[in-house]
Amino acid sequence: KDVDPFFGFSEFGDSNIDFFVFIQANDRMGSFMLKSEVVKKIHACFEKEGIEINYPVRRLIHSNPDDESSLVETEDS
Repeated sequence: KDVDPFFGFSEFGDSNIDFFVFIQANDRMGSFMLKSEVVKKIHACFEKEGIEINYPVRRLIHSNPDDESSLVETEDS
């Protein structure tokens, strides 16, 4: 509680903006609990504001790239 939390953006990803949150806990176990609570609160804020996490879609080309039946689209997860 003696150190103020700090938030910042680090970079653009494929379908996201990476950010970090610096917070300090009293001990190691507290750091895990604190991180979990922060992630849950960020997720709740995203849901409230209608922010969706967009997962990238990749095209995988198998064997013959000229044959359209060889194209497969999949979502990364």
